[in-house]
Amino acid sequence: MTLPLVLLVNPRVVRRRNARLPLSLLTLAAGLEGKARCRIVDGHFDDDATATVLAALAAERPALVGVTVMPGPQVAPAIALSKAVRERHPDVPIVWGGYFPTLYPDAALAAPYVDVVVRGPGEATLAGLLATLGGTGGAPSLANVAGISWKEGGRVVHNAERPLGPPDALPPLPYELLGDVSRFLQPTYLGRRTAVHQAAIGCRHRCSFCGVVSMFDGRTLLPPAERVARDLLVLKERHGADAVQFYDHNFFDREETTVPLAEALSRVGARAPDDARGVDGAGVDRFRLPPERPVALSAHAPADRRFRDGPRLPFSDGAGRAPPALGQDRSLRRGVVALGGRRLRPARRAARPPAGAPAEAPRGGGPVSAEAASPHVVLVNLALVPGLAAAETLDRLPGLGRFAASLAAEGARVSVVARAGEDADLVAGGVRFVAVRDGDTAFAPLSSPARSVAARVRELAPDVVHVGGLLFPVPTAALRAVLPRRVPLVLQHHGEPPGRGRLGFLQRLLLRSADAVLVTSRGIADEWVRGGHLAPETRVEEVLEASTDLRPVGRAAARAATGVDGDPAVLWVGRLHPRKDPVTALRAFEAALERLPRARLHLVYREAPLLPELEELRSRNPKLARAVRFVGPIPHADLPAWYSAADLFLTSSPSEGSNWALIEATACGLPAACSDIPANRRVAGPGTSFFAPGDSREGADALVRASREASSRGAALREHFEQRLSWGVVAREALGAYGRAIVRRGGR
Repeated sequence: MTLPLVLLVNPRVVRRRNARLPLSLLTLAAGLEGKARCRIVDGHFDDDATATVLAALAAERPALVGVTVMPGPQVAPAIALSKAVRERHPDVPIVWGGYFPTLYPDAALAAPYVDVVVRGPGEATLAGLLATLGGTGGAPSLANVAGISWKEGGRVVHNAERPLGPPDALPPLPYELLGDVSRFLQPTYLGRRTAVHQAAIGCRHRCSFCGVVSMFDGRTLLPPAERVARDLLVLKERHGADAVQFYDHNFFDREETTVPLAEALSRVGARAPDDARGVDGAGVDRFRLPPERPVALSAHAPADRRFRDGPRLPFSDGAGRAPPALGQDRSLRRGVVALGGRRLRPARRAARPPAGAPAEAPRGGGPVSAEAASPHVVLVNLALVPGLAAAETLDRLPGLGRFAASLAAEGARVSVVARAGEDADLVAGGVRFVAVRDGDTAFAPLSSPARSVAARVRELAPDVVHVGGLLFPVPTAALRAVLPRRVPLVLQHHGEPPGRGRLGFLQRLLLRSADAVLVTSRGIADEWVRGGHLAPETRVEEVLEASTDLRPVGRAAARAATGVDGDPAVLWVGRLHPRKDPVTALRAFEAALERLPRARLHLVYREAPLLPELEELRSRNPKLARAVRFVGPIPHADLPAWYSAADLFLTSSPSEGSNWALIEATACGLPAACSDIPANRRVAGPGTSFFAPGDSREGADALVRASREASSRGAALREHFEQRLSWGVVAREALGAYGRAIVRRGGR
């Protein structure tokens, strides 16, 4: 027996980059498991949700169309969609649920395109409604469904309320109905892939200002702690979430429930429950989590006497003042609750006031300057480029200059201190650049502490110091020695492998002084930890080392300018060097020619020590000789035409720091076949085909798979780039890591 179809629609209410998991529709679908086939249409990732719904209706008549509606901007798209459904398919029942119809059921049912309103939590109600609509009783039987309002003979009928069901009665949420779940895991101050979750149902308080009262009327139910832990493990292990934000109304409002829940979260490895509210101060000593799993407290309507004058939270006040230390229970003053690790995470950065405007005074303190409202980040570049003038450094090294400018655009004060062949002190684009004369070789002797660089860094009075690369253990230790204790030292991995011999010994000995190491993917750090080059307790943060400003150009003009051809046209951009393994790429392409006989491979490169070997491989196979084109070096500014002219991008590196070429390809909407390494997994967009590093046969299969849907992926890849890989995202990820390091050190 075929189960009836139910279409569940989440009209757009926010910008795509702010979209989160549609928990309400997922919960409804979980409640219908075994009773219906559910399809979810989310307007945040569907540019024309109405057209998608109408197409689904044309293919199969559903038992009902359910629309979730929040008051405010979601009402208008819900109306437009419902009108279109009623006009094209007048016999299909349209059901509204959510806060708007719960608060205003008569207003919703006054519309001719709304048949039924589900009031309050709808998982059990919708199941009962589905059984009624699929039966033979007709409209009068709707009177037996608790929790709905409906129309009969021109009048609105409000059925009895439905009792609140237990939160653990439903099966796990069916995330697979969303397709690519990673689209909903957004970067926040908690993590790079933040999921949302709601565990508790309802709220026991009846605050007069809150719409939750109308939904739950003071009812609340809390889930077992282990159920929450299992749900979070699904998000973490199956879908790659690295942080979670709770949408609960009162999940953390009582000590007797908060403590076991927090203990369960700690076992799962949850990073930070967001917005835990008001545990009685008597439970502070009992409530302890490891420092890397802080729990922040806030309260809207607490009963504790310390909050009668309003809550005072141990966060930065938005003007840059240092948060008070935690873990010092005896020093707690009136209005402050402190739980968890040594520090809470910093609050979101306050917007910098316009030039010349007075800074807002912090609560309980004097005025603070605009400069003090933003962290002062000092970037340290210890790799000298011989012959490069100081004035050209930031422009010629985009990984340094563009990164610094992006931090400044996000509100940080940024200075760059670099080894150079001359002394200089310049300001460019809001970034101060200090060049320190320190020899004329690219790398100083391994034992050199670069004291002159360290001294200039200290003079700048930074809030955080960021060193580019893990190849400088002695200067890193020298910086740690001269910096004040409150100033954290952060290192950025740039693709270098762990050192051997003397370098490896110094890395194992001295890199332990770093407060955090930034890597594109945590998997990259595993090799460093296994070899002892980084201590197991080293804080590892996922932060891209760079992005790109490249964007696609017109395809026809691009093909004309580049001469790129083939069906598909496959592009390689990168050095012909063993670290990029172009030999595997060429052999994979050769194997793929059996199934893609019209394909052509175009290789763009500068450094090419393996070119003779690759030319020899090409010459052995006449088909390969006709299909492979060694292009050579191309000006970077011309690369958008090459990415836009190609159909597929091929990269086969056995290891990468972040794979800038793959980032550029993604920015231009070019699908890829990639070696399956941590950096590529982090960067690659939807639909990417992966293969084992060094395996040319798997590489051929990946090329064939990627070629099947290449033309349809451009928009999704560009969207992926804007949400996950752009300079703004890189800067915000870095600032989040800096903020956490500052708090752990007790700075600012």
